[in-house]
Amino acid sequence: MINHPYVFFENFLSEEEIVTVNEYLEASNKRPDNLGTDFKNSEAFICELKEDFFLGYKLARTAHQCNNSNFGYDLYDNVVSSVNVNYYSGEKNDYDWHQDSQSYNSKNDIKLTFLINISMEEYEGGELHLFPNTDIVAEELNKPGNAIIFPSFTLHKVAPVTKGKRTSVACWFLGPGFK
Repeated sequence: MINHPYVFFENFLSEEEIVTVNEYLEASNKRPDNLGTDFKNSEAFICELKEDFFLGYKLARTAHQCNNSNFGYDLYDNVVSSVNVNYYSGEKNDYDWHQDSQSYNSKNDIKLTFLINISMEEYEGGELHLFPNTDIVAEELNKPGNAIIFPSFTLHKVAPVTKGKRTSVACWFLGPGFK
């Protein structure tokens, strides 16, 4: 049974790691992320992670440990090979209420959403809201380097960024369809 709507990691990435991740993602081969365009108003890209880049292993190890301790879902055992990067600023500044799970797919389902704040600029707004049964603002995610994991069927949104630029990395962990 889930006791909390999310699990938070303070300083999941150090300041040095934030710089390294941003440089890596900026130099990587990006392709536009067109999923969720009905809800998403941000610049979004899918970035492949090389096998030897530390982030994929760190995400997978943390997600599986967190799942075992907090959620107990059946997850596929894999290393993260790609991430989504969202840039929120100017007119492309929010992401309305949505779920990440795929309830229409009975063989596989997205079980956990993992988000990391990798912002290198100061910004205002951009709070992550979760709605497991009431609106909760996950204020912990406002600090660069912090991360959060929550069940992917949880409704969530990113409030408008009113000043500056907010950058985040998202990845998902899948498993067999819910029974």
